[in-house]
Amino acid sequence: MATVPNPVPPEVAQPRSPWRHVWRAALVGLVVAALLIGGAAWYASTSQFENRVRAELISVIERATGGRVELGAFHWHLMHLQFEADNLTIHGLEGPNQVPYAHVDRAFVQVKIVSFFRPKIALNYLGVTRPVFHLIVYADGSTNQPHPKVPSSSNKPVQDTLFDLAIDRTEVTNGVALIDEQALQRRAIPFDLAASRIGLVVRYVPSPPGVDDPTQEERYAGTLHVEDMIATRGKAPPVH
Repeated sequence: MATVPNPVPPEVAQPRSPWRHVWRAALVGLVVAALLIGGAAWYASTSQFENRVRAELISVIERATGGRVELGAFHWHLMHLQFEADNLTIHGLEGPNQVPYAHVDRAFVQVKIVSFFRPKIALNYLGVTRPVFHLIVYADGSTNQPHPKVPSSSNKPVQDTLFDLAIDRTEVTNGVALIDEQALQRRAIPFDLAASRIGLVVRYVPSPPGVDDPTQEERYAGTLHVEDMIATRGKAPPVH
């Protein structure tokens, strides 16, 4: 007597794992992030972005110093955190036909990242070529030094920090300091400078409101820390 084989039971569909959708979404997210990062890196290397950074840099320097700023060119290499500024000029309170308050032919900067949560600026290297600093002392004791445009935003009578800078290595070449006084002729002091491990904090101290006291006038105050410096004035021997 022939036997009828048992029918093969149909395969039961296995439930799909919810992690499959999670991995797919993560993969799409990574692709989108890579495209965004690549696009941002490409845009950061364009001349249009450099011009935007140049305009913002001019605005920042003008707010910090109070002077009118000109910047001929600005270039950067994002992968190496290197920046270069050419023909930087800060005009102070001098006349239109006088030598400006400060001028630098070229400044080269290599930045290092200390912290994303601190406003302190840290540099591996700062190189300045042919800086000219011009100070005019008028008969009433005032100078051509500009004043910051932004008043203190704090309710306390504290100093506004303009710079908080740390530099591993600094080199200044072919610098000139010009000093004009009413009773004296102009003095031009050539100098070169090389220093290591510099710490500089510069603050603007406004005059107290309603106080008519020359000793309480607005001023700049700062602290400077240098561990190793060699300065040369013209043809004089270097001073360590």
